[in-house]
Amino acid sequence: MLKRRKWTFLILAVLAFCLATHSLVLSWITRPFIHRVPLDTSRVTHLLMRDGDRLLETTLSELRPGRKLLLVRESPSRSEQCGAVPSEDQLLPELLSTRGVGPDQLEWLPGTLEDGESVLRPLEDWLNAHPNVVLCVFVEALGSGPLRRRIDRRYAVANARRVIIYPLEPEDYRSDRWWRSRSGCKDFFGQLVQVIVRWSDEESEIANPYPTPQAYEDAFKERLKSFDVSVKSESPTLEVSL
Repeated sequence: MLKRRKWTFLILAVLAFCLATHSLVLSWITRPFIHRVPLDTSRVTHLLMRDGDRLLETTLSELRPGRKLLLVRESPSRSEQCGAVPSEDQLLPELLSTRGVGPDQLEWLPGTLEDGESVLRPLEDWLNAHPNVVLCVFVEALGSGPLRRRIDRRYAVANARRVIIYPLEPEDYRSDRWWRSRSGCKDFFGQLVQVIVRWSDEESEIANPYPTPQAYEDAFKERLKSFDVSVKSESPTLEVSL
């Protein structure tokens, strides 16, 4: 009986210790995920437009006179390639013009991103070609730390200093107290999974297991040719002769 009481007291003591220190431990774990430095946006010349309503709204709110919005072209869908729907290059400037963004405030990042490709690689070339620009990137707070480290590790020091990572605090929870919210837990562990994937596979930023529609069609044609099937490449319709 005395031994059982000792184990009970020990377990209760451990639980009490964990309860008293869990906030400190989780706060320490969270530090690498949040970029916390004094931000100077007075030198910003360009803002990178990213997907997400909140990121877009914040970016447009900071698009003051003298600043430009840097847009990124992604690989067109099959519907766009066939002309069934207008391309994003046509729609996006028109949509932004309704928000008061003039064509002289838009600048396209050269090239086109394939599905799953990270914007970091072409952005580095763009920074090399524009040594006087300062780019601001708005990002959710829990993803700001990993993005900052990726840029610092990938870019030359001079280029990395010209990229300002601006963390946006969540609207429904505090990023440094994410464990108090279900959505906070979801966001944190989502970021944790991404960090683990990138750490385990350095090429994960540019590789994607799902090909674009055009790449899938080209691979399908090549597969047919391997079976000695005649494929008319200049037409979108496959002409097969057996």
